Amino acid sequence: MLVCFHKEEKMTNIALIDQQQIFREGLYRLLEAEDDLIVIASESCVSDLSEETIQQINLFLIDVDLLKEEQEIIKQKIMKQNTDQKVIIISSETKQADITEIIVEGYHGFLLQEMSFESFIQAVRVVIEGGVFIHPKVLNDILEDYRELVRGKKHKRRINGESHIKREQVCTKRENEILQLLVNGNDNSGIAKELNISEKTVKNHLTNIFRKLDRSEERRV
Repeated sequence: MLVCFHKEEKMTNIALIDQQQIFREGLYRLLEAEDDLIVIASESCVSDLSEETIQQINLFLIDVDLLKEEQEIIKQKIMKQNTDQKVIIISSETKQADITEIIVEGYHGFLLQEMSFESFIQAVRVVIEGGVFIHPKVLNDILEDYRELVRGKKHKRRINGESHIKREQVCTKRENEILQLLVNGNDNSGIAKELNISEKTVKNHLTNIFRKLDRSEERRV
């Protein structure tokens, strides 16, 4: 277990949560080389962190494979307890189900292990400064799904020899606004403030958006 504390105002205290010790150790060394970043905890799961340690952390970097097991812990101990804390999910691959859940639940970033360290650090800093960073590869997939929906290439139904798109399957004006704000790097809280709606309403809209953008079976293969 690695736990230490740093009180400098301009430092960002980070927790690395990943089941692969080699990956954690490598990332730890790279992050520690940055003057304004310090890793104060490195564990295989969030539940191994003490309450005192959690309160000291500004940014959590969490392995995507831990979400299923520890999502409730993350929600209760991090997302609800301290709105100033940021959570970035790290994955070795892109998964539609993962990114949908991550965005809807209000996490602040989705990064891939394949990123160069320079790109990784830039993304981390975007989140530290209050933005949201979704890996471009994933974001491009979301935008392409949206374009296909708008063009009518998805959700088509043949009725009496004619093509139809159900009205409820097309994104509403509000959903378009939310998707644009998301692409611009806003988190759920930022979107809620911009549109003067609750975060719960943002969550509901995002759920509807991703339901409509759900990939066809051919694209899942």
